[in-house]
Amino acid sequence: MVKKIFLSLAAGAFTLTGLMAGCDKAAHPVIPVNSAVLKLVIPPKILNFRAPARSGKAASKASVPDSSTGAFEYYLVTDGEAPVTGVIPFNSGSQVGTFFINLPKAGNWLVSGECFYTYNPSAGSFKPASKLVLPGLTAIPEFAGAGMVNVQGTTPFTLNMEDIGYQEYTCYQANLTDATNCDFNLGGGVTTYTGSWEDLFSFDSGAVTASIFGGTGDLQALYDVTTLSTYMAAPPYLGAGPPPPAATFTYLGNGDLVNFPLIPAGAVYYPNTLLAKAAAVGSAASTIAGGDIFVVTISSTNARAWMQFNPPSYDCALTTSGSLNSFIFIYNNENLNYMKFDETTSGRVNCNLNPTPTPTVTPTPTPIGG
Repeated sequence: MVKKIFLSLAAGAFTLTGLMAGCDKAAHPVIPVNSAVLKLVIPPKILNFRAPARSGKAASKASVPDSSTGAFEYYLVTDGEAPVTGVIPFNSGSQVGTFFINLPKAGNWLVSGECFYTYNPSAGSFKPASKLVLPGLTAIPEFAGAGMVNVQGTTPFTLNMEDIGYQEYTCYQANLTDATNCDFNLGGGVTTYTGSWEDLFSFDSGAVTASIFGGTGDLQALYDVTTLSTYMAAPPYLGAGPPPPAATFTYLGNGDLVNFPLIPAGAVYYPNTLLAKAAAVGSAASTIAGGDIFVVTISSTNARAWMQFNPPSYDCALTTSGSLNSFIFIYNNENLNYMKFDETTSGRVNCNLNPTPTPTVTPTPTPIGG
């Protein structure tokens, strides 16, 4: 298992819009003189994250970062201003905790952040690689989340993020394939993961099941004979009576989750990922690619999820076979238009081992994006 390691960059490698104050810095850090300054605080539950037992990671060294160095990327947006973006490198765990970011004006800001760990590509291949460019190193997403804050003067704000790291085998990722794949349901008819791949996934429960054995879910992997690719759609309704609202998809773009925290005003939703992506980039590029980010509506829980895909993996020699599609996701059970993290039922039981506040219903902000 690869340990979380973080980027070591020389001072001045990035132009920052704010100053950084470490957890154990002086009690009175230098604060930028500005009428609008965000004091961005990383919560203790992230700094002292306890890895789930099933991850294989040693709980005795479970903090961010496990090792010495890393990078925090942020993306802040408000009406009438260009996004405020940046990357803050840090070279010890003691520097992670509080970041001061200058803003061009006071008011309501959507704050999105993502922590990365890195590895030297020559040491091995791990996934998913981010779009964050770090010379000589590959950045791997570890934590991500977003929230809304009204900044007036120097305003503190604690950003809650979820552990989406692949190396932790968290409750916020899934692996699906369609029935054409040679690895589909090799477990012999079971409805939970035992080493084979199934086609159905339920976000809140985390259940992965097979449709050929009567499984149900919010999301189904299907095979498209035109593009010869696996895509995601709502499962067909097999019950009696009028069907409930099906899952729908909108395509946000390709990159890191931190840079796509907001559903654009007037976003159009489609019944599957092929149609959603084709509407944005054209049918020739409608297949899922590594780094693609979709928002899916989840009718079973009146929720939304931000899904970021890893490049599809092809294990079969057959040219007409589906692929294994892996994704990480941020789950929001308040049906907000921005990427605020809420626990799933599965996460609460199996992965979120640190106490977290009970989610409160936050009104969808109107000042940003209409």
